[in-house]
Amino acid sequence: MAASAAGFVGVPAFSGSAVADSTSTLEFQIEQDGEVKGCITPLTYSDDDGMMSIDEFYNYCESPPCDNKDNDGGANTPTEIEQEGYSILFFYEDGDGVSLVMIHDDGDDKKENTEDFKQTTFTIDGLPSGDSWVVQEDRETSEQGGSDEYSIDSGTWTIDWDWRDKWSDGGAFGYLDDDCDEELSITIDPDFSGWPENDDLIDPFEGWKALSGPDADSPNEIELGDSKPVTITCGCSTTFELCADQDTNVGAVTVTDRPGDITITYETTGGWELYETHVDIGDEPGDFPTNNGGNPKVGQFDLSGTHDGMTTVSYTVECGDDALSDVTDYSELLIAAHAVVKPTDGCADFSTFGVGDSVEGLGTVSPVLNIESISSVSGAEAVAQKEGQKPGTYGAPNGSGTVTNGCLDDFDQTTSGGFSDLETKNAQGSHAYRFTFAEGVSVSDFELRMLDFGDLNAKNKTDHKVVARAYNEAGDKVDSQMLKYTTNDATNPTDWTPVEGTSKTNDDLQEAGDACDAAEGEPGNYLWSLSGDAIVKVELEVMEGTDPNIAFTDLCFTTNDETAWPCEQENVTPFNEEGGNWATYIEYETSLFDC
Repeated sequence: MAASAAGFVGVPAFSGSAVADSTSTLEFQIEQDGEVKGCITPLTYSDDDGMMSIDEFYNYCESPPCDNKDNDGGANTPTEIEQEGYSILFFYEDGDGVSLVMIHDDGDDKKENTEDFKQTTFTIDGLPSGDSWVVQEDRETSEQGGSDEYSIDSGTWTIDWDWRDKWSDGGAFGYLDDDCDEELSITIDPDFSGWPENDDLIDPFEGWKALSGPDADSPNEIELGDSKPVTITCGCSTTFELCADQDTNVGAVTVTDRPGDITITYETTGGWELYETHVDIGDEPGDFPTNNGGNPKVGQFDLSGTHDGMTTVSYTVECGDDALSDVTDYSELLIAAHAVVKPTDGCADFSTFGVGDSVEGLGTVSPVLNIESISSVSGAEAVAQKEGQKPGTYGAPNGSGTVTNGCLDDFDQTTSGGFSDLETKNAQGSHAYRFTFAEGVSVSDFELRMLDFGDLNAKNKTDHKVVARAYNEAGDKVDSQMLKYTTNDATNPTDWTPVEGTSKTNDDLQEAGDACDAAEGEPGNYLWSLSGDAIVKVELEVMEGTDPNIAFTDLCFTTNDETAWPCEQENVTPFNEEGGNWATYIEYETSLFDC
């Protein structure tokens, strides 16, 4: 797929007799605020005498008055590329190389001569060292009344442009490497606050644009945000969504081509991580290693790697590399990009929440986990709990020295705190929770520690039962666990008899049901542990003999691996149109890459 220049709008052509020169072989990508704004190629221009240099094209009136120039205070390009009220940036290519050009406003001597000045500051990182400003307006002093300042500190340029309202300002930096160095990264941070958007000026500020050639008569435009930095890199990229399980978006695969090399980059999002990647490149579908069913053998791909939960992995292939041995036509490549991904393992993090803060919602305590209280109590909600902080849901140890949510932080968790449901606790109701995972995410193991259950018999029951169940995507139960025991009907029972899922270490339930004194496996310190294939939902419910004064911690899970390929989209083709294993390859039209 050819890298497209998103957001381009045509500019009316200048009606002069000059003609644009041949198309440049260079392309640059512009990103702003995390978004690729588009790709631009340098402008170039020729008249009857041949290709114009950047100095000739810019046509700066350095010592006014200047004959045959409309703008004694700035640029006078032959295509009148300057725009009233706009700052423009573009690359210009001449016989000496490529320059980065910036022009602010469109000057005209015929405009009213006001006393107003405009000012714009650019802070620029990444300009090649050893190069310089080949066009530098108003060098510190200005016969036009302005005073521009160019300074550099540790490789960072700061340019303060200052011009009279009727004129313009700007400059050109050159010359960039003709080979379009992959390390090139230029960041421009603009400040247009000195160029206000008000009617007091002849040409108030309207916006910021990037122009793309090669035709300097009618360049394409990219609208840029007024005050956010842009980053310019060499080469153009096309991004394809990366899917696990065929339709779950887990990130993207980006292809970037430059003269002499091409880069394939995986980047996962939403808590997904990379564990394996495999890339193969050809120019015919038959170039890929496949089985008799037409499905790819990723283990035989030319490029591969294993990764310990990375979120970004890149492969750069240069002319002559073995990975290109099957390619004869470099204008359109077929790229197979396979990955093994899985969401982040680990434990829910309650450490950053204040007491009573909701922990419900996907991504709240873990990127792929959602906690929900499903208690029948009105307003039930899972909220954060802290040891020693009120409002809490229980006190431990029983007797003297009790602490709010005592011993909540004494177990295997990697972060402090936990959760409970204050509304259910206050209503003396029965706790119930549902745990689900992000779309496409399943787990093989799920653990949750329940604390301080059993020492309070709020309903004065003799039978006590809590159940946890795990389900797959089809709704089938894949595992379950039950805690069951009996007591007398006392509000604070002491004698107890295990029935299922627990054993007795402490004879007194005031100890066995206490968060600090219970042995692991007794009701007061009970670890729920479920496992099975592709668990997508876990439900825990107090069924009989409720103790509402409880809390939970050590919520941990192990996610499953998933196979990922570029999602089916424009310029992405399935390996096997007739079925079989889901796999795709990218059809990519190169813009710069050739060997």
